[in-house]
Amino acid sequence: PKFKDHEVLVVIVAPYLHLIKQWERECTKFNFNVISCFGASSNWTKRVEQEVNNLNNKRKKYSCLIVTNKTFASEKFISRIESISCNFCLIADEMHNLGSASIRHKLNLLNPNLRIGLSATPERHLDIEGTSFLKNYFGNEVINYGIKDAIKDEALTPYYYYPIIVNLTESEQQDYIDLSIQIAKCFAKGNSSDNNLDEEKLKILLLKRSRLIANADNKVLKLLEIIKDRRNSKYNLIYCGDEIQFEDEFISPDEVSESAQILTKQVDKIKKILGLNYGMHLDKITAEESLSKREDILKRFSEGKLQAIVAIRCLDEGVDVKRTETAYILASSSNPRQYIQRRGRVLRKCEGKDSAKIYDFIVLPSI
Repeated sequence: PKFKDHEVLVVIVAPYLHLIKQWERECTKFNFNVISCFGASSNWTKRVEQEVNNLNNKRKKYSCLIVTNKTFASEKFISRIESISCNFCLIADEMHNLGSASIRHKLNLLNPNLRIGLSATPERHLDIEGTSFLKNYFGNEVINYGIKDAIKDEALTPYYYYPIIVNLTESEQQDYIDLSIQIAKCFAKGNSSDNNLDEEKLKILLLKRSRLIANADNKVLKLLEIIKDRRNSKYNLIYCGDEIQFEDEFISPDEVSESAQILTKQVDKIKKILGLNYGMHLDKITAEESLSKREDILKRFSEGKLQAIVAIRCLDEGVDVKRTETAYILASSSNPRQYIQRRGRVLRKCEGKDSAKIYDFIVLPSI
């Protein structure tokens, strides 16, 4: 009521294109006309300029912009909204993603008087500075509704958790030991009084070890053992990949690209084996698939036309998967956010679904 008769600019920021599309659909239900800002700037810059101008001159009551994190942090977008003189409401979906140093700088250029941060995992893993910034920027928690309460209230379905122990092969274990020794030496050298820690070398070594675990050969064998008796089942999500490869903004683009290629091969391998050997109908969602392709895959999956989706990271956050009953997590990072987000995909209520199953593949050395 306080802002009922005042002009308001609403900016909704989300990290991925599929979330932008979900926000578009939700806004349409409330008869909001939105401008989506991503991709080529020629598609949205003039329209945004016009909207801001109309609001500042009181020719419109409200305007709603939906923007990806990448576009939001761009000079072209910031420069077009920083002159807003009316009420400015910023809604940050998956707001933990805005805590990186590069985006924090952009947020400080704006001063929205209305701020809402949405996240199932607002704490940034091992990032005290980023977490502190977000808490100061968006304020204290207003609503904290955990999975335990949601299951108790029957807003989410209960689930069964199955830890699946996977051992490294002899060659993988030897590689793991060799990498661990190099990592230890790197730390020891950095801790000595005469040397500084070689962070670049350390990151590369940690990344290689993470890849080794994420791509362990026995994971696929264990997966086949479990799915063998469930080859006729539907609504299966299979997660590949470890988030450490993607979330560190200081890792070089070449390293990220190489990691993505390795994991894509694992995805293709699983898709091929389950399709040919078990006759299952499935598809994959990785960074390679277009937005329209992903939406088509999710639609066929929710209709039961696809039995399974194999994914790297694209289904971790916020994706509205209509019906999922079983998740196979072949690789996880140490970041608790990843597990919470993935668990959220499989616990959503659906007619005819009374519980869910999570198979979590945990790599251990052979002793």
